[in-house]
Amino acid sequence: MTKDLIKRFIGNIRKKGYIKDGDKILIGCSGGVDSTVLLDLLFRIKDKYNLNLKILHVNHSLRGSESDRDEEFAGKLAEKYNLRFISEKVDVYKFTGDKKYSLEERARIARYDVFERALKQEKYTKTALGHNADDLAETIILNFFKGYSLESLKGFSEIRDKYIRPLIIFNRGEIEEYAELKNIAYVEDSSNFDTRYKRNSIRHHLLPQIKNDINPGIIEIMGRWNEIFTQTGDFLEYSCEEALKDIIKKKSKSKFILDINIFKGYFTILQKYIINRVLRELSLYEKGVNHRIPDKIIELVNLKKTGKTVVLSPDYRAYIDRDELIICREEEVYDNEFLIVVNNEYDFLDGKLRFESKTRDYRESGFSGRDGYWDEIVDYDSIDKNSMMLRFWKEGDVFRPLGMSKNKKVKIGRAHV
Repeated sequence: MTKDLIKRFIGNIRKKGYIKDGDKILIGCSGGVDSTVLLDLLFRIKDKYNLNLKILHVNHSLRGSESDRDEEFAGKLAEKYNLRFISEKVDVYKFTGDKKYSLEERARIARYDVFERALKQEKYTKTALGHNADDLAETIILNFFKGYSLESLKGFSEIRDKYIRPLIIFNRGEIEEYAELKNIAYVEDSSNFDTRYKRNSIRHHLLPQIKNDINPGIIEIMGRWNEIFTQTGDFLEYSCEEALKDIIKKKSKSKFILDINIFKGYFTILQKYIINRVLRELSLYEKGVNHRIPDKIIELVNLKKTGKTVVLSPDYRAYIDRDELIICREEEVYDNEFLIVVNNEYDFLDGKLRFESKTRDYRESGFSGRDGYWDEIVDYDSIDKNSMMLRFWKEGDVFRPLGMSKNKKVKIGRAHV
């Protein structure tokens, strides 16, 4: 069993080629069975690949003395394998602030911050993590029930940037058996048995039931699905990149202008990828934008009605202006001009402002030159090609009232249009 596992481990690395001769690898080590087995396997190929290994431990300070015990244990592992060791304590709540993250998400964000800084400071080429095939299955199931998108279903990758997960080809049972046969000591995280956490509930209840009642090979099946999701996602990402070259008319750090007519020529799933890409580039998901927003923006595009708006966040809007979809900061909405065609209605600011233009014959009965507080009369003969431009008030605006020869300054009132 152990020889077979070591052989598969080396064979997979050789096949994928993600460990090179002379690599400097940080090993993320919690002290649990996965990371200690990963440490042992990497140490076994250390001389073969001329590797520079270093153990990195993150103390999340969430379990009091137990967290400190894990840190001490990881330090002793470094002594056992004669490897250098670094450890850092983090306050996950202080690090993630008031954002609405679960405890697991907070810990992950803080942990990866440590990894990123260590890679740069220590000038290492890779960080090796101990995620296994069971972890992958749990992640896919978690994402499935969140119902975000095809993109989120793909779980995590064996190789991503400078992160590698060599144990992803093994299930938890194989790793535990290897540790037992090789007499590898490890520590247990008591929180892994707390089924109030969703991942633990999936691990200890849902997956065992699926294995017993439906398919004992569910872990392997989820691994194959991950490959399909990843390949499909990679294709859609590439297609999205190519499409954006034609769709984007203009962009800046806070504004995207997309060509609606070209955008509508793509399948809906690619339209969602395009919108997701734009929202990510504007960092809107980090601001708490709902993952259903792309559907609302696509509905907006299909209406194609100038002035229609979707609120994305307290400071970002998406709106239609003729043949353009504009996603920008709210203050930039006020800097835009809108083409208004006579005898049409337009909604602005999420329906809070409606603009209607219609023609009236001044000779008709009952015409007084003013129908109400919100009405303004303009000379139709002065309008170019049956249309005019509408924008919000700006400092210095003037107008010439009917029957007068001089301009008057536009005063700020309840509506500044």
